[in-house]
Amino acid sequence: MSPLPPRKNALVIADLAQRIADDAYAQGRLSMAMEIRRAMAAEPAAPVPRHGMNPIDAIAFRAMWHGRASLAEMQAEFGFPNERAVSNRAHAMGFGPRFRRHVDATAFTHLWETGVAADAMAEALGMANAQSVNSRAHALGLPPRAKNK
Repeated sequence: MSPLPPRKNALVIADLAQRIADDAYAQGRLSMAMEIRRAMAAEPAAPVPRHGMNPIDAIAFRAMWHGRASLAEMQAEFGFPNERAVSNRAHAMGFGPRFRRHVDATAFTHLWETGVAADAMAEALGMANAQSVNSRAHALGLPPRAKNK
């Protein structure tokens, strides 16, 4: 098996570091997650074209997508024509949905598995609505609920 080209290898390493940081954050190990993210931010990233689109700094884009940056901030940072273009690029790069609120996955899973209504879960967890709850459940890999007939 031949080694990856240097640019591709750097992206694989950066992606792995981001996943480790995301896992650390999800497990409540915030200092470790912040240390990894600071180290990633210190590394210069080469612009990488994705899917025939204009090249952008993929590492910085991923960090902002999974961070707390708004679509408007990302639009200004990377020169996109509108916020929808930011979202389209993220989905083309394989990034999942963004969640504006961090919710304890264990508590969420417990409520989901005990059958608490999505509206009630949204209110209890400070989420926007039932659709947010359903999207989060899908992202966590929880089984879908049966439709009411």
